[in-house]
Amino acid sequence: MQALAWALISFEVASILVQPLLAMVLTASNPVGERFIAIGVSSGSVMALVTGGVLRVLAWVMDEARKLEEDLAGTV
Repeated sequence: MQALAWALISFEVASILVQPLLAMVLTASNPVGERFIAIGVSSGSVMALVTGGVLRVLAWVMDEARKLEEDLAGTV
């Protein structure tokens, strides 16, 4: 679950960074004053980032529970 959370967060951060770079590359040949960088964040991107964060927290909680269970199994 941890890998899924990090993959989702990484994908959304990359997609947010790609949009301005793509706009810059596509308008690089325009004359000065007509070049631009467009930055946009959609609600789907925000929702994916929130979902990734929730998955990350759930993975952390489950890992801590596993550590506690291992500790209790070793106690006599």
